[in-house]
Amino acid sequence: MKILVAGSCLSALIAKELGKRKHQLLDALHHVRLDAYMWYLSGEMPVGATEKQLLIIEEKAGEACVSPKKKELLAARLKNQTEKKLSNFTSLLKNADWLILDNHYDLSLPLHRIYADEKYCFLNVGEQAIAGESVGFFDLSHAAEIYAKLVYWIRLKNPQIKIIYINYPVSAWEKLRVDNYRLSRAQELKRIFEDAESQIPGLKVVPFIDVPDERLDLEKGVHYFDAEFYDLLADVVEFLANNDDFSFLCGHGNLGFHDLKKMISSSHGGENNHVNSTRVSELSHPYSNMPRRQYWKPSVAEPYPLVITDLYRKKFTISVQDAIATCGSCFAQHIGKRLRNGGYRYLDQEPAPKELGAEKAKALGYGLYSARYGNVYTSRQLVQLFQRAFDRLHFDEVWQNFQGRYIDPFRPNLCGEGEATAEVVLEAQRQHLKQVRRMFETLDVFVFTMGLTETWIHRDTSAVYPICPGVTAGCFDPNRYAFVNLDYATILDEMETFLAALKEVNSTAKVLLTVSPVPLTATAENRHVLLSTIASKSILRAVADRLYQSHKHVDYFPSYDIIMSPPYRGMFFKNNLRSIHEEGVDYVMSHFFDQHCLHEAEATSAIEQSTVPACTACGAAENAEEDGEAFCDEAFLELERQLDAS
Repeated sequence: MKILVAGSCLSALIAKELGKRKHQLLDALHHVRLDAYMWYLSGEMPVGATEKQLLIIEEKAGEACVSPKKKELLAARLKNQTEKKLSNFTSLLKNADWLILDNHYDLSLPLHRIYADEKYCFLNVGEQAIAGESVGFFDLSHAAEIYAKLVYWIRLKNPQIKIIYINYPVSAWEKLRVDNYRLSRAQELKRIFEDAESQIPGLKVVPFIDVPDERLDLEKGVHYFDAEFYDLLADVVEFLANNDDFSFLCGHGNLGFHDLKKMISSSHGGENNHVNSTRVSELSHPYSNMPRRQYWKPSVAEPYPLVITDLYRKKFTISVQDAIATCGSCFAQHIGKRLRNGGYRYLDQEPAPKELGAEKAKALGYGLYSARYGNVYTSRQLVQLFQRAFDRLHFDEVWQNFQGRYIDPFRPNLCGEGEATAEVVLEAQRQHLKQVRRMFETLDVFVFTMGLTETWIHRDTSAVYPICPGVTAGCFDPNRYAFVNLDYATILDEMETFLAALKEVNSTAKVLLTVSPVPLTATAENRHVLLSTIASKSILRAVADRLYQSHKHVDYFPSYDIIMSPPYRGMFFKNNLRSIHEEGVDYVMSHFFDQHCLHEAEATSAIEQSTVPACTACGAAENAEEDGEAFCDEAFLELERQLDAS
């Protein structure tokens, strides 16, 4: 396995033992407090210095007449905290299998802010060798939050990395010291972990170990141990990295050296296998010893929300060659935008004419999806779009806007000022549907975001529309148009119809379903809009789950589940409680990219070699969305209400 270590020499010495077992040490970040590395990853505070600034600091140390030994120690610590060193170490996270951390400096040493020049401050771990400003010791009262953030930023670089956190061992010699600040802080941190260890998913913790004096290497110092002890810690690290269930290590208080050795031996099937016999006796029902993610308390209620992991596991791989098309409700626009920016091969069958400006292109529906069909909110709309594209369904209907010009009723808000004749609209429809057909025939992955159950249909032709006639165009006639609220059985049947039809024209196509977390703007049901929202989304989520369970080529990505679930407490919504913050979408998509992650070289290659039409309206999606809003037909319902009220 490829290993990185950070903290004190303890981690490095364990890695040295692991190296004897054919593991590969990629790099070591010595003399670094873990909160400082978290600040570096998150950008919360300046940590690294340039080589030039390092020279300035070393010159200051010389001017301060620091002893040669302290000067040498300071130089060693500074070199591990340069921008170059931190950057190189961080870049290796994506290649590492294991990351070993230890808390020696978190327990024992303060940070100092040292000014390399008038504008730049640099954090140094250790004694204040030169003039600087004390930042203080690691804040134990926020230890769980700090470590949770650290895990979050590390996992953004490498979602699969195993992170092993080592509590620096306590020796018998240390216990005899009445003024031992490190030991008192170790006891406090121990209590915090006993209460909050489960709040840090993804962090595998080695408990505090009592070390007998015979295991000390006093020639090096009281914080160094003999080879047998490092060998045992290497055993523990290997066990934690390779096993999800390590609960037998917990709940014992401080572990003695010999007790720990017996436990690890038993876990590997030793003669005194009390651990395995305990496990057998506990397997009395299906809920015994399930993976952590299958229990609510440790995986949902206790963790810091933004470090909840393992919410999505891909059913199939999306490769660099796969052409991806998006369709659905307005939330799907956010997904498409991030797929484009992530280097994926994103289909755009109807690129915007070059002469159109970004804002105009977006208003006409360019770049919103893989073709200019606008928002497709319901299963019935999707089936209708597919059937029209393959000449299985025909409508000659056109609407007139409030200025008397003709528009397309199936994308009424993408027609600009409208056309002078109905024939121009119908011809544009035919050209558009040719491109939709081409999209379905050539895509590799179809991403569909299910948005609504409520819709409006034509009583005679059964045509379905993205918005109620008369809101932005057309004229509402209750004898011609009817409200329909699709139920579970109907939606499931329509989605099965679509999947079967897609397979006929594209036998290898894969489908990724999502449910939009955006609530209804208004409901035509005679009940509170909140109740209609919950009913609608629940039905769609149930259909999506059924399709996921029934088809190998259908995956489900939990965008709705993440945004709406209790641990997130509505944090991703804007003040209107409908629109989703860009940061919320980024967080949702981080779970997607954790599973479908293109390496940088692959993403660049995909962009350079792609023969898929480029998305020429990407600028529109970026520039015209000043507040991150997606284009939604539904928004016109709220505008209509405001106009009526005025």
